[in-house]
Amino acid sequence: MVIASIVGAVMLTASNRLAAEIRSSGRRDSLYEYWSDGDFGSNWTVTTESNSSRCHVATSYVSSGGNPGAYRWDSITFDSSPKNYVAAGCVLSVNTSAQWSPSSITFSRIVFSYDLYAFPPADLVYQGPLVYQGGNYFIASCPYSISSLSTWTVGSQFSLAATDFVEIDPTTLELDSGSHPDFSSAGGTVTCGYALWGSHTTDGHYTTGKTGIDNWYCAVYETP
Repeated sequence: MVIASIVGAVMLTASNRLAAEIRSSGRRDSLYEYWSDGDFGSNWTVTTESNSSRCHVATSYVSSGGNPGAYRWDSITFDSSPKNYVAAGCVLSVNTSAQWSPSSITFSRIVFSYDLYAFPPADLVYQGPLVYQGGNYFIASCPYSISSLSTWTVGSQFSLAATDFVEIDPTTLELDSGSHPDFSSAGGTVTCGYALWGSHTTDGHYTTGKTGIDNWYCAVYETP
């Protein structure tokens, strides 16, 4: 697994992202299919969850101000008092057009890229790739920690395998590090997207923030 660092704030087209990924990977596999979306229209299914009345989760479509144009705005905030409580929230966004069948290919890797922005005030939130399979959500176990992105910033995660994703329970928001998606020939249909999540602990430490995501991109590679 190779995780690319967040680089300067530039707008990349889907073809540019694809070319950059191929150059960085050095692999001899083949592109199976890719999807890109900078408008976040009706092809997205969004689930917001909170396990406490003190955690507030929201999401909305914004028609302008992205990189450029429309973008998706997500927010997770916690009550400032009292400080000694446990709570968590998440936004699980799935692009219903970005589907692929592991049974049709010999899977090699999956790639994600997107533009990110953190709106003030922002403390710390976690954002990363998401896949949905068999009624279960799986988030990348190597998310970005976003605390102060004052400009649109490109984030890319290259060469992810099934073991780089862990299951998240959308009700309890607990992570199961032993549960992964099945990208083998026996696996069911996979739908791709992204997730945002944060938590509040009994010592008063919490993650909270309002973020924007634009120019979402995902590609699946197969072994020839």
